[in-house]
Amino acid sequence: MQGQSLVPLIRDRRDAPPSAYGETYFPLFYMNWAPLRSIQDGRWKFIDAPDPELYDLAADPREQTNLAAREPSRAAALRGALEQLTGGGAGAMSDHKVDMETVRKLAALGYVGAAGRGTPAGPEGARADPKQMIGVFNRLREANAAVHAGRFAEAQTIASEVLRRDPRNAFATIVLANAEMEQGRYRAALAHYHAYAELVPTSAEAHHRSAICLARLGEPDRALAEEEAAIAIDARDADARELRGGLLAEHGRIDEALPDLRAAVEIDSGNAPYRVGLARALVTAGRLDEAEKEIARALELRPQYAAAHAASGSLARARNQPDRSVAEFERALQLDASQDDVRLDLARALERVGRQADAQAEYRRLATARETPIEIRQAATARLR
Repeated sequence: MQGQSLVPLIRDRRDAPPSAYGETYFPLFYMNWAPLRSIQDGRWKFIDAPDPELYDLAADPREQTNLAAREPSRAAALRGALEQLTGGGAGAMSDHKVDMETVRKLAALGYVGAAGRGTPAGPEGARADPKQMIGVFNRLREANAAVHAGRFAEAQTIASEVLRRDPRNAFATIVLANAEMEQGRYRAALAHYHAYAELVPTSAEAHHRSAICLARLGEPDRALAEEEAAIAIDARDADARELRGGLLAEHGRIDEALPDLRAAVEIDSGNAPYRVGLARALVTAGRLDEAEKEIARALELRPQYAAAHAASGSLARARNQPDRSVAEFERALQLDASQDDVRLDLARALERVGRQADAQAEYRRLATARETPIEIRQAATARLR
């Protein structure tokens, strides 16, 4: 049985610290700063960075005094041991490779850096030392926190400030893109998602978020192409699968949509919105029993989920159950009154059950509200008497 004897600890005698190797490539892949590697040999710890560090852990366990300049031969020996340990390469961390088919898809979309990670070639010494960029990193953490707190203008300001100082900082680029997208600045966000994908070509997220922007801009073909790129990079990206399936379904390509929508549900079976998206496509395909099962599961997961009740209304309409359809659409609007498409469905269902006055009231509400999407406003206006 392998292990380490506890006798030295019992007798208050501790062995020398074990040798250890460490590495982080987060600064390189997401900040375009130098990666950090370290090796510990007994009492000595060496950190390979643009400004190398050497610490005597026996005398300085908190690593406060850098001895690299005072002990150049020891630092050189440990650097040599580090190179020997890694075979002279960058380190043990493996990089996800982008296959040639994916490279071709990305190149067709204009991502010229698709064949590699996108970080510029050159000696590591040419990159910023992460410890000298702590202030920048902390500002980026503030920007990211602002995005999550809904303070998008603040996040945009901070991320833009960081990019003026550090133009190839991938983390700042995607934080800025996210802040712009949340403010409805889709063209600006697209440009920054594209820039992020150039810096980090293995990111499926950049392509998925580009697809969201393009879908909202009314460019479904380009949105589909971005989602195909996202899925080529990560076939188990459930968000990309769900949006691609939804876009295909919206354009009547149900047979193509269903595999993606099913894949999203399989990847994240506890996601109620994914199940509702699949149910809607199944209703359109006339596979009503399957749709009912998906809606039931969505409501088990989220009983007060407005979209699931709206989907149940659509299912009832397809089964020629107008009273139930009205009840489900009304329930959906009780839970979320902002769903103009559901309100239009409700008005049509009210007409079917003979509640003309109620239907006209709903049409009038849609036709006169400034926030109603133009296509829904036009459809409602056409039904007014």
